[in-house]
Amino acid sequence: MPKISIIMPMLNSIKYLRECMDSVIGQTIKDMEILPVDAGSTDGTRELLEEYARKDDRIRILHSDRKSAGYQYNLGIAAALGDYIGFVESDDFIVPEMYEVLWNYAEKTKADWVKADYFCFMDCFKGGRQKIPVHDRKFCPTGVVFDPHQYPKQYVQEIFMWRGIYRTQWIKENRILLNETPGASFQDTGFVLQAFMCGKKGLYIEDCLYCYRRDHEGSSSHQPNTICYEMDEVEYISKIIEKKPDFKESFWNVNYKRAWERFLSAYERVPELKDCPAKIRHAVDRYRNFLLKEKQRDSLFWENHEMSQIFPKIVWLEAGLEVFDREYRILDREKESVLRDGIRKVMMHKKVIVFGCGDNGSGIISLLLRLNQNEIVCLSDNDKTKWNQEYMGIQVVPPKELSVDDKTVILIANQTYFYEIRAQLIGLGISERQIWLCPQIMRFRGTNLLPEGEILPLK
Repeated sequence: MPKISIIMPMLNSIKYLRECMDSVIGQTIKDMEILPVDAGSTDGTRELLEEYARKDDRIRILHSDRKSAGYQYNLGIAAALGDYIGFVESDDFIVPEMYEVLWNYAEKTKADWVKADYFCFMDCFKGGRQKIPVHDRKFCPTGVVFDPHQYPKQYVQEIFMWRGIYRTQWIKENRILLNETPGASFQDTGFVLQAFMCGKKGLYIEDCLYCYRRDHEGSSSHQPNTICYEMDEVEYISKIIEKKPDFKESFWNVNYKRAWERFLSAYERVPELKDCPAKIRHAVDRYRNFLLKEKQRDSLFWENHEMSQIFPKIVWLEAGLEVFDREYRILDREKESVLRDGIRKVMMHKKVIVFGCGDNGSGIISLLLRLNQNEIVCLSDNDKTKWNQEYMGIQVVPPKELSVDDKTVILIANQTYFYEIRAQLIGLGISERQIWLCPQIMRFRGTNLLPEGEILPLK
């Protein structure tokens, strides 16, 4: 019996497949099986898999008669013979020691699942690929085994199941499966929830081991119809929660919060309501009905001050989809205009320091790198673990060591603590006129598809 079974769903993945397969085959842990699950590829993916299988008897190709990532994952889970199961998407790759590190932690702690941190990376930058390390754990311990039931807020931060490994016997005993909707969008969120609800021992480690591609132009996450799949997943998750009365209250609240965040995120890609295809319009209707029906059940949502900004949008929804669409588009255009003006203003200053290496910071840095109009002098952050390290190839300097001349501006990439950070920098002798608040640009919309030199229409 192998130590680990690695499940890899794919469909027409030839562009990135060799890089992905090489990273899996090259793992330092050798006692494993590799289970590519092909859903009828026609671009040479199947032939390349067969080429690899002839050279490595650890590869066992599975064939899916359905174009559903959830169904493909479930096929792989049913076929897995390893003690643990890991997942790799065909447009990503992994560091050589990933599964050896995870397996050692799992064996030592006897955890139901162990998850590492990960890199986001993009190929669209001038100067080549840049990696963006992501450290997104905010609500639960790191480096120690914990009870996932006690940390429902962490579920909101969880998105991906490929970050870790899971005990095979535990998965099968608890019948933890993915939603088998068409396509490859968001089916893993239901799996992640079940891992939290069924797991008694979870573990996060600090190592960055997985490399997640954020600029794949063919990714389903860039398409308007993903709102249909997201709504399917919301309903699937709701049914799972209903069957777990002991955890219903806490996990329902956080699921409702996530549903709102996903709805607003997906709506960015939806055409104006009058131009929406019937399928997308129906999904928006379903989303609206769910959010309005369940809003009275939520408490955590309203306790989170960061979510209070959504209140007006709830009022718009209550007034009807047409009202919501009209008001949202007005707000969308206003935000885009502010962002464009802000970026143009930044581009007038040759030298820039970005303060904050979180998600928004990485978005700002990525945008500046792509525009290639500014010199990013350095980065800074109040997280001491990042000091004197390179982040996306740029040095992170402690705040007290910042050197700012008259031609340099500091962009604070943290809206929540902007005033505190500004006061901190002023206390260090930096002029207030040189301290700016970064626009909030958490999401990329087809960055590699934009004409050269165009200002990115981000949110």
